[in-house]
Amino acid sequence: MILNREKVRYIRKNDVSAKDSSHIMEGELYRGMPVQHAIATLGEPLKTDTSSWKDGTQLKLTYRARPSSSGGYMPRANVYATNDNVTRWENLDKIPRFDAYYRPGN
Repeated sequence: MILNREKVRYIRKNDVSAKDSSHIMEGELYRGMPVQHAIATLGEPLKTDTSSWKDGTQLKLTYRARPSSSGGYMPRANVYATNDNVTRWENLDKIPRFDAYYRPGN
């Protein structure tokens, strides 16, 4: 998760709506959220995969848990977007620094 001052800087620079500003600051995703807002919310992904389909461009943003001193398994989570809007995510609850949850998009 990125620091609050970085989130505030992103919000001001991009003239983000009040609704999306709230989601970004709270670390929440919702379906239909612009993918750049999701990145501002969660931070830069470990990896981004892009593919083109008849429905448009699809992105898969991959995040990984921070390594612990004990080593071992580090869970991964994915955020999916089509045409620059978040469509779904999986396993964010497996990464302790993320508090994202489903919000219906409007």
